[in-house]
Amino acid sequence: MSILVIHDRLAMTTLLFSAICVAWGLLNYLRKQPVTSGYWGALVILQILAVAQAVIGGIVFVTLDGGQLLRPVVHGLYGATLLLSLPAAYVYSGGKDTRNENMVYALVCLWLFFITERAISTGQEGVAPALSWLLSVL
Repeated sequence: MSILVIHDRLAMTTLLFSAICVAWGLLNYLRKQPVTSGYWGALVILQILAVAQAVIGGIVFVTLDGGQLLRPVVHGLYGATLLLSLPAAYVYSGGKDTRNENMVYALVCLWLFFITERAISTGQEGVAPALSWLLSVL
């Protein structure tokens, strides 16, 4: 399995996991619960996925000289946004775990869903390949 395939599959994993985190955060908010330890763990896993994506993406860019990317600068900016969004939300919320932070994290995860989808579509041919794949699965 090539590193490019790993990067692609990890992007799809990040996309689907961020959608799960959106639903989980909204469910916690509607149940009037604070941020649960399980949800904190899921957010940490999502951040680890983002870091792994960035590291592997950097390796892909260096080894393939960025030649296969349609828009390498935009793709990199999406990756940087993916890396920084959850830590920024944590700083914004002050690390609190009240009910309202569930909504903050759910909205950030929704943002990450769309950022990941855009990163995938700038890295491949076609319009919104990840979103069309996800819709075909549903």
